[in-house]
Amino acid sequence: MTGDREENKRHLLKSKRSIDKAIVRFENRSPRTADVIWINFRGGRVTYANGLMPNQPYDVTSYDGHPWIFRDHTTQDKLYAGKKEVHFPIPWAGEVPVRRHVVFIHIPVYSLIERCVQVIRQLINDVDIDDLEIPKELKFRLRNKDDTPIWNAEEHPECILHPEQPNHDQQQQQ
Repeated sequence: MTGDREENKRHLLKSKRSIDKAIVRFENRSPRTADVIWINFRGGRVTYANGLMPNQPYDVTSYDGHPWIFRDHTTQDKLYAGKKEVHFPIPWAGEVPVRRHVVFIHIPVYSLIERCVQVIRQLINDVDIDDLEIPKELKFRLRNKDDTPIWNAEEHPECILHPEQPNHDQQQQQ
């Protein structure tokens, strides 16, 4: 992967303002208990479903340009919707009767290094990571958990959070 593509995927994420409703049902198809999290207008995380059990649905009315992410309730490991880490709802087309767009939450295919870190994290408690006889890369990842969602900013450029720019609420107050 080139540096440009990797950099594009590491943009910070936020919701855009929208009046276009999206009627969604998130369904946990993983064997893990999941958290359903909306990314707000400032890039903060708002947990909507805290501990969604396997095969349990969660209905929500969202909006176009409102990103959602999913995490394992216990470990905070990343879960996916479809084949993506970040889900952007499809706007409601106005059909009657209203049908919810069903989105399945599942476990992604983790890389070998991601899976190693998950297992080691479960096995160690208050052990000094430097004392472990494991590769430096694993020690680094154990110390520095990167929970930045990876997404395609080219598909949703309006959802890029630019920290140097004042947010919408601040602009209205000035």
